[in-house]
Amino acid sequence: MATLVLGPSNVGKSTFMDAHTKKGEPQAFGSQIATHIDVPERGYLHYNLLHRCLALRDAGIEFREWDLLSEPLLETIVSSGRIEKAVVIVAPIEELIERASSRKHFEKALEQSSGYNSALWVEILQAVDFFALYEKTFEMLEAKGINFEVLYSSNEFTHKGSPVFLPSDRTLAHHNLRGVFISAPSRAAIQAVIDLPGRDYQRVMLPRNMSTDTTNFDHVSEGRARTFNTFRDRSFVGRSVLDIGCALGDFLLRYERHGATKLCGVELKPSRWEAAAAIASLMHSKALIHCGNFLEIQLHEQFDDVLILNVLHHVPDFKRFLAKAVEVTRERLIIEYPTLDDNKFQALSTVEGDFEHLPIIGVSNATADQTFVYTQAALVRLIADLGHFSVSSHPSPIKERRILVFERLPG
Repeated sequence: MATLVLGPSNVGKSTFMDAHTKKGEPQAFGSQIATHIDVPERGYLHYNLLHRCLALRDAGIEFREWDLLSEPLLETIVSSGRIEKAVVIVAPIEELIERASSRKHFEKALEQSSGYNSALWVEILQAVDFFALYEKTFEMLEAKGINFEVLYSSNEFTHKGSPVFLPSDRTLAHHNLRGVFISAPSRAAIQAVIDLPGRDYQRVMLPRNMSTDTTNFDHVSEGRARTFNTFRDRSFVGRSVLDIGCALGDFLLRYERHGATKLCGVELKPSRWEAAAAIASLMHSKALIHCGNFLEIQLHEQFDDVLILNVLHHVPDFKRFLAKAVEVTRERLIIEYPTLDDNKFQALSTVEGDFEHLPIIGVSNATADQTFVYTQAALVRLIADLGHFSVSSHPSPIKERRILVFERLPG
């Protein structure tokens, strides 16, 4: 079985292969693959993650990010059944651009005589969202059941003039893209965080393929990736986010892995806040997480995205809560909420019919661990009194809940 070596142009794939290929082992390049029969059964296979950009650029299509498996070549490789494992190489974005600008030749192993188009590749490297690219790469490999390791390559680390590839982790790749190398914490250090009392609400991805669990919360047992992807319709590079009721900080870490730089959370429960703070420290995250009631915490700035996910139905003073949330929203206010079909609410008194188009707020009680449930029309009307927003509605992965994305309008 072969090892697939992935990374963008100039990341060091060929250098890695040359250093690790044993005598008699073959090396192959993605450009040599036409069908799955061409995928080598052993040795190393080189694939440039930016290969698809060439066709997209020629077609006049934006290539900030794309569906990786929309390229038949990569689909052929990862579905061939001949890939045993993958090596994903990460380098600082600035170094990739510097390497491309000074490079003159293609791969020596391919015996190509034409020159390397530095201007073209610099253009591509400057346009691509690398944070999203690597997240998609990891997710693709996981979906295909291909085990992988992540290595860091930087001009900062060499031995006798040759690059040194340092072991990294898929949860730390965003640091690597910014030119920061962080060794993955020990399994014992990670387990100590997993064992904290408040860590059982969100499945947070941690280094070394470890994670927290959702022992007592079946409604979020599958993790929160689908909710996150519902509103990840743009680049998060350089963006800011406030997560109200952030629990363990899962969404803050997802934003950070996608390139967000200002991350703020608020968590009411001390045990969850303690776990969230420990996770942020473990991950070397920039997230600042406050412990307390959102209505009582002083925030003196706005955030590109403000998240209220599965929180509003626990809030008694929802009008003041929403007013403050709108006040600190620069672009988008994202609310995930239980509808009148919510099973806890229905257990109090059966309500039949579709009321989402009517501005109705359902009064729940403490026994159901709720204050109020809402229709879409009710939330739209409440937010309309606070600012000018467009709204899009999406089904939530959680049964009987929906997600509303309010986007602030100019003026």
